[in-house]
Amino acid sequence: MRSRFALGDARRYPTPMATTADWIVSDPEILGGKPCVKGTRLSVEFLLELAASGATQVEILASYPQLTSEGLAAAFLYAAQASQHGQTIGVEPTGAVLAEVLRLSRAERAEVAQALLNSLEEPEEEVTAAWAAELERRSRDVVDGRVETLSWEAVRSEILAELEQRRAGRASS
Repeated sequence: MRSRFALGDARRYPTPMATTADWIVSDPEILGGKPCVKGTRLSVEFLLELAASGATQVEILASYPQLTSEGLAAAFLYAAQASQHGQTIGVEPTGAVLAEVLRLSRAERAEVAQALLNSLEEPEEEVTAAWAAELERRSRDVVDGRVETLSWEAVRSEILAELEQRRAGRASS
């Protein structure tokens, strides 16, 4: 049985490392650092997904004119080499960090979790200033009588009535 990805004679490529080093690049500014075919925004992961979904080499090359057969071959070779070395393709950087954190002891994970939560509590100056300005504007609107204030009970009643109408609309559909 012939492979759908007959990428040519392996002798065309002097060494696997030279081929992938010449064709596959990783730049944090492009697709978050995912390995891509040089000169394109086509990640190795994406090209593997296309092949796994049944796309032929000809179909892939026709769909992406910026991709050459050498670049496609290098992407598959890169994936094969990564697999041989126990690496994964397409793992988001946060996935790798999470995997490392999960290897920590329970106490160390708790420390990391606390540090992350603390980092979320520090409001950015721009956000704080924007909310302060919005609160000032809303307060002036109330004081100047441009808006009517409502009690929580009134707002809650309106919300519940709206939800009931939506439920009734879905039930009749």
